[in-house]
Amino acid sequence: MGQSAPSPSDNNVRPRSLNERLKEVAERLKVEADGEPSHGQTVERSLHLSPGQDPWVSSTLLAVLIVVSLIPTATIGGMLWQGVITTPWSIAVAPGNDSQSLEAQQTSTPSPAAEMLQQDVEALSVTLTVPSTIEAEAGKESPFSITLNSADPPLRSIITTQGLPEGTTLSDGRPYGNGGWTLKPDEVSDLRLRLPKGVSGHTNLRIALVGADGSPIAGAATQLNVANPPISRPEEKELIAGLIAHGQKMIDVGYLAGARGYFKRAAEAGSADAALALGATYDPNFISDIGVKGIKGDSAEARAWYERALELGSLYAQEKLEDLKHALPVAAEPVPAPNR
Repeated sequence: MGQSAPSPSDNNVRPRSLNERLKEVAERLKVEADGEPSHGQTVERSLHLSPGQDPWVSSTLLAVLIVVSLIPTATIGGMLWQGVITTPWSIAVAPGNDSQSLEAQQTSTPSPAAEMLQQDVEALSVTLTVPSTIEAEAGKESPFSITLNSADPPLRSIITTQGLPEGTTLSDGRPYGNGGWTLKPDEVSDLRLRLPKGVSGHTNLRIALVGADGSPIAGAATQLNVANPPISRPEEKELIAGLIAHGQKMIDVGYLAGARGYFKRAAEAGSADAALALGATYDPNFISDIGVKGIKGDSAEARAWYERALELGSLYAQEKLEDLKHALPVAAEPVPAPNR
């Protein structure tokens, strides 16, 4: 039987897609490399090219293959760059706030060096506060207020107090050296000062917050004013009166050093008159009035005992303090020239 003529529609070949063409190119390249088609694969005759066109077409198709193979890599790289996808080790940054979010991520886990720097900064910001003066009474307890502005002071830091009168103790902490005391920062709440009997006068105290390496972090100073309890027992009054009388006898003969010893014992027992008399033995005005030669006045010491007499209730101490402001230095007794 004769074959029927092909219809016009049979001559229309369906256009092949790019993937089909690439597959055919791959088949042809493998055939050229192996010398024959692989098992189960065929090469259509429509891809056979003339010798003059073959090298150019092969190069073009190879370039197309390379470009196509790079498309997924380029796509993934672009998505990473735009932040569409992230890797497990990448830092998540919120859109529109990149710099702040990145800084927050970097500071969330500080390094050891950063932690040490932070501790130094915290140490510099700590301040220590004490009252300008502390009024206390010998033989009794008095409040001793020490305040830190930080609830979390530097690690292993301590508070030191220096200049305490002999025999003085604090309600917490531990003593060290001569007139010293140490406290932990959490031991300063409701701190009390215990003074022994017989102590009086003014003492300057130095309080400091010290780091673990011994370096000072913060410090303050205060003046401790100690008053003796008023004299109540008759035998004490008689003793003080006797001391003052002996001191006055020393004044009469111009022996100020001896007078000071008697007056001081009586003043430390709480006598305002004795403190006033003791201040006078240092007062340049008084030394000039009694005509003692070779004795130099000490205005600072005189002022201290006049102030003590004022605290003990002397009615004349304030007047003495005013006169002391205009005191003139007492000239020392001239030394005779040596014989020639």
